[in-house]
Amino acid sequence: MTVSNVDERLNEIASLLVHIMPECWEQAHVVYSAVGASFEAVTIGGGLADPGFLNEYNRASVGSMREAEELVPVSGVYELLRELRSRMYEEGRGAWWRMVLIVRCHADSPSPSAEGLPQWKVKFEYPQHIDWRDDDFWRENITPAAAYEDLTMFPRNAENIPAWLEQLASVHVPAVDFDPQEILRSPQREKHLTSLLPAGLEELFSAARRCLLELLPPELVDRFQIGRLADGSWSVIAAPPSWLAVRMDEGGCTEVHAFAKPRPAVAFAVGAVLAEAGTEVNSSILRAAGVLSKEKSPRKLINAWTLGDYRSNAGKASRRTLAAARPKGRAAARRRYVELWPLHNRPGGHFVCRPGPPPAKGAFVSTHEIFRWHAENLLPQEAPPTVDPHAENAFPREMLAVGMELDAYVGRRVPLHDRHPVLQQRYAWHTGRASISRLPGTAFLPGLSWPFLPRSDFFHRWWRAFGDLRDRLAWLPPRPSDL
Repeated sequence: MTVSNVDERLNEIASLLVHIMPECWEQAHVVYSAVGASFEAVTIGGGLADPGFLNEYNRASVGSMREAEELVPVSGVYELLRELRSRMYEEGRGAWWRMVLIVRCHADSPSPSAEGLPQWKVKFEYPQHIDWRDDDFWRENITPAAAYEDLTMFPRNAENIPAWLEQLASVHVPAVDFDPQEILRSPQREKHLTSLLPAGLEELFSAARRCLLELLPPELVDRFQIGRLADGSWSVIAAPPSWLAVRMDEGGCTEVHAFAKPRPAVAFAVGAVLAEAGTEVNSSILRAAGVLSKEKSPRKLINAWTLGDYRSNAGKASRRTLAAARPKGRAAARRRYVELWPLHNRPGGHFVCRPGPPPAKGAFVSTHEIFRWHAENLLPQEAPPTVDPHAENAFPREMLAVGMELDAYVGRRVPLHDRHPVLQQRYAWHTGRASISRLPGTAFLPGLSWPFLPRSDFFHRWWRAFGDLRDRLAWLPPRPSDL
């Protein structure tokens, strides 16, 4: 695809986006992310024009472009974006994963397009430029299946495949090669699968059945199987190095999902069993799943259910689905959905949802996701790895000389120096996106709110060593390898 063809298509996309923007908008940041064929997302941020400061870009809140995001699924922009990404594929290099398009309106024009084509600039990001471990968006949304699809649809040379992408895609290979006849002939013994579980998860399968028994009649719990396949059931199968959640129906596998660890595979299967059984979705389930929280203040006469913040399951689902293409066909027929926004600010009593097809507009979540989150909160956690603190090289160790300083942007938590007699602290108020800096030759000392949150109110804190830290190095956690 030539540069002129790319510009022509971007002109179409920008022109389309202009017409779904709210009134008085000035600049829009449109981010389109896509991996394989199973994941894509659009988010729109930007500034609304202030009549007193026209042409001055003011960063607005997340909700300021909500109206535009709600119109994305019906605007036709997804078709243009998919075609652009596909046609920009370069042999050996692959296809980009993220496009950041900054569109600016003609503020002095009677209409956004009165002077012709909108102004825009664009940036494309490829997976080889993405640090998957440090980006919550990719880590939370990109499945092994999506990574495998992307490498299949858009082949890359070895030098353009990051190690993390290759490893993530390899998790899905057992799902592609899975032969149900092998399991039907020789089912896996649950005792053997239990022996493969990491420390702390010895009761994983028992906990999953207890979760099902709390919400289903005993005769339906058999729809959850371990190591064997049965019609109408979800099964957890070990396929080293992966764990599979498999749906069997009419003698064939209709769904196979691969996971790197057993706990998410079990939670996925439990959630699917509960959703397919038509289990009631009520306020208690939504609260246990991390979708709702209750705000209660008798003195202010407040008793209401509210959606969680952006860090909660509800917040992440809202950002992921507000502008998402609506599920269609078989995917929509297999699932039922709950619209999220009507749940916010409901009276604080018990209520029951009526799941149905995905809404035409607005954020939503499937009942499968709700019950999967519910199961994840009930299943045991994997035990942290044991490390002998006295072993050589057990932790990165550096001697802090007297007077050495370390700094970080951290949230409002208990200052470290209040608990540590050798570190004294000085701090300054800071507003802006959280970040970290490391002084040359110093040890890394993260703030207590690591990983940092993209919020505006942070302290820029400094720590100065004024004593010998030889016996207190355990206070310094291992620093990230990229610092």
